[in-house]
Amino acid sequence: MALFAAYADVKDDSTATNSSDVGWLTNSSFKIDVTPFQTSELQIHPKHFQDTDDNSLSETEDNEVRHNKQKRKHKKSKKSSKKQKYTEKCKEFDGYSIDKKSASELKYVNTISRPSAPKYKIYKYLAFPRERKVKKFKRYYQVIIDKHVNESATEEELTAEALNSTPSKNRKQGSDMTILEEQEISRQTGTFNRKLQIDAYDIDTWIKYINFQDNVFNFEKYFKKGSIAKGLRVTAERKLTILDRALQHNPDCELLLRMRVDIAAGVFPADELQTQLKKLVDRDSGNIILWQAYIEASQCSMSHCTAPTVINLYIKCLHTLHTIRRTAKLKRVVLEESILRMLYQCGLFLRQAGLFEQLWTLLRMYLELNLSGSSDIQFGTASTTREETLLVELEDTVLKSQLPIHELWPRIEKLREACHYLPVFAQEQECADPQRLVFTEDVSELIHPITMPGNTFRLTVMILTLLKIPLLPCRHVTMKEFGIDYVPWSLDSIETLLPMFYPLFPLEISNKLLCNAQKLVVGPQYLKTLPGQEEYLQFILTVMTSCGKCLGGREKLAITVWWFRFLRLLTILEKLDMFKVTASFKKKLRTDMKSCLRENSTNIVLFKEYALVETENNFDSGINVLKTALDMNSDSDLFQMAEEKRTAIVSTLRTFIELYLFRGKQIDKETKQVCFKYICAVVTGKFTIANAPRFITQSIINETKEKFAEVNVNLLRNDFNASLNGVDYFYRISLQTG
Repeated sequence: MALFAAYADVKDDSTATNSSDVGWLTNSSFKIDVTPFQTSELQIHPKHFQDTDDNSLSETEDNEVRHNKQKRKHKKSKKSSKKQKYTEKCKEFDGYSIDKKSASELKYVNTISRPSAPKYKIYKYLAFPRERKVKKFKRYYQVIIDKHVNESATEEELTAEALNSTPSKNRKQGSDMTILEEQEISRQTGTFNRKLQIDAYDIDTWIKYINFQDNVFNFEKYFKKGSIAKGLRVTAERKLTILDRALQHNPDCELLLRMRVDIAAGVFPADELQTQLKKLVDRDSGNIILWQAYIEASQCSMSHCTAPTVINLYIKCLHTLHTIRRTAKLKRVVLEESILRMLYQCGLFLRQAGLFEQLWTLLRMYLELNLSGSSDIQFGTASTTREETLLVELEDTVLKSQLPIHELWPRIEKLREACHYLPVFAQEQECADPQRLVFTEDVSELIHPITMPGNTFRLTVMILTLLKIPLLPCRHVTMKEFGIDYVPWSLDSIETLLPMFYPLFPLEISNKLLCNAQKLVVGPQYLKTLPGQEEYLQFILTVMTSCGKCLGGREKLAITVWWFRFLRLLTILEKLDMFKVTASFKKKLRTDMKSCLRENSTNIVLFKEYALVETENNFDSGINVLKTALDMNSDSDLFQMAEEKRTAIVSTLRTFIELYLFRGKQIDKETKQVCFKYICAVVTGKFTIANAPRFITQSIINETKEKFAEVNVNLLRNDFNASLNGVDYFYRISLQTG
């Protein structure tokens, strides 16, 4: 059976139906008027279709042969003729047609409009991106710097030609300036290299050459491309290379070592810095600067700073220095000073980490090992039973205040840190805080003997400073002598700044901003009125007294003078409402001072310090103490005394006169006469303070002038370049400053 019945040759009667019968189109749910299609209207025989198709194909082939012989310029006519033939062929058949024309509406797809469509940034192209030309604007305010000085300063008119020519001139001038600066940098670099080749031990030239690299960096930053961070890293590596060359010729230069460590710490990350410093420490294990930098790399890193890790580094450092000291013969003094410096740095870390119990255990063992020796003096005994009871009551009060937890916790910890600063022994009482249980085995690896003379006093000063007792007077030269000037974070407590209130000169150097210093205290402390304040103050004063008893000679006197000055500072702070204690505690302090004077009744220096404490409360009482101290030595000739005793008497006299002169803002005539009379009496050596004449004659004045001139000449002839040890800085210079 054919696919299309209209083109079948033989009709099948069995399957044929009457085309006029439209009953099969009847449907009850759908009724429509249907006109039957008459098959007689279209009588197309398949043979006829085949003949027509053959004729059309033959005609098409003839046309193709004919058109191929034509030239290329007739292609357009060829296409139009093909379309025409195709149209005519399709018209011959009414039944159907072949659609070969594309529908243009199917070539486009409807998309989302712009407000709803997402935006994408294209950073990379698969093909070559199109070059975008940046539009350059001509600046009318560009300055022309090619004028000569002698020419008139008339302003040129702004024209189109001038605007077009100005950028090219500026670019030419900029390129010329770049070449000149680059040549100057090359010339200076060559000059430095020639100087260092001639004298490689010139430290100043090395430092200038290192600082010159900053100028090179500034030139590269403005005239060359590249990121600033990369330029800083390159500059730092360049400086480190120069420093390595300098240290090859000057390995013991502390300044160059500090510079190398600081530059490396500012550029490299913590991990890389630790690796580099560890290699340097292994190469030179006796260098304290490298050890300090290596420990600081861990201590100042948030990811590496843990108390056990840092303490182990200090243990390793101190053990290495002690081992080298035992085998060394020439540098034992330097190595022992390095041990003291590392001990001070370790003590600062323990104090700032809140491990005060462990800190005091370490300091107590150093005192008992190096100071007390065979004596029966014990350090660190303090009673806190009364304060423990008060502390429990205050904690209950805070807990009942119904404050939020983030407020309760710091208040309770503030109370506890003021009382809990001494370690607890397991056999004495139970303790809920395991951090307060410190054994000697925990710090035994940090303890090493101090054997060199003079270092015992330095050790004492370091220990008292770690207990928050400020140096009086506090000068940079004093801190440098004791080896506590290097650590920049040693000024972590407000007690270190209290010497600003101690009057050394008739000048007001105290700062009003420090009057609220009580808000900045960290326990254990002695400034703010909290539980444990008086106990801690009594504790550190007892430690000072015990250290003075263990020492002897001038070292003992220096510690005792420090003790008196500390009490005077507390009296000054009390007058400024920065310090408060009970009346019973004040009475006890006065009793301790008087008992100390009875033990040293012939020492004029201690009487002077006690008089200064008395003048803060009662001026007349202090003046009487000074007169008594000066009268004790009235029978001796001032110019025949030993130098140390004469210095003490002159210092006491100067203090006596200054108290008279600077008692008030205005100095009356009578006060000037009294001071002048005392000066003439002492300088001439003929009169004493008690028996000074009421009137000074002209002959006495002339004799006093001659004596002053003679003393000044002798002072100028003496050599003042002699080095002073720690006791001299603390005691002798303090006498000269009154």
